[in-house]
This record gives sequence, structure tokens and C-alpha cells, in this order.
Amino acid sequence: MDGTASFYDRGPGSCGNTLMETVFDTTIQKGGTKDEKTHIVQTRKLSSYIKGNIDLLKLDIEGAEGMVVEELHQS
Repeated sequence: MDGTASFYDRGPGSCGNTLMETVFDTTIQKGGTKDEKTHIVQTRKLSSYIKGNIDLLKLDIEGAEGMVVEELHQS
């Protein structure tokens, strides 16, 4: 979405960071608090960059793929 989102830092040795709080909650036990590992980031809809049909779209965005595909479908 255009605007801002919480970006969750899962720390060194993780499979990656995420925008999905539910994914992040399973890794918080590794230490630290949610506030220490959460950053507010600017966001932009992918649909603002894509005009027309897409034959292939590769996404690796740590659990947020469904949100992006749904937004593209609705635009």
C-alpha cells in the first residue's frame, strides 16, 4: 500500500525480514523486544509501476506475496 508499514527485523541468522507481523511473532523469542526490531518504512503499490498484462512475476517478499497479488488483481 502507498504510505507506511511496519518492517520487522528478524535478526542475524534468520531467513529474512518481513512486513508480516504473524511471521515475525514466531521469531521474537530469539531476544529483544518487538519495538527494538520494528522499523516504519515508506511503501508504494506495485500497481503504480505496472501497466498492462504480466506474463511472469517473481516475488520474494517474506509472506506478503498474497497482499501484493491481490492488490494487483484489484487495480
